[in-house]
Amino acid sequence: MSHPCPGGCGETVPDAMLSCRPDWYWLPPGVRSEVWATKSMHITQPRRMAALAAAVQFYVDKGRTPPPEWMVIVDELSHQEKEGT
Repeated sequence: MSHPCPGGCGETVPDAMLSCRPDWYWLPPGVRSEVWATKSMHITQPRRMAALAAAVQFYVDKGRTPPPEWMVIVDELSHQEKEGT
């Protein structure tokens, strides 16, 4: 299975990877480390969701437009933080 790269480049990447190689190495090392450290966690685990949201937010902050399915993670985490859950 595969998914669109959250970097907004339009590439499709295998599910075993977060993003395409150039977009992965564009992420700051701390973000990459946290995404890698949470790789075995389910996406609904708070730490995993926060790691993915940080990566997607990095791309947004750099002017990229991630695919909508990735923005859902950012929106969900933001919603949870507002509710204090």
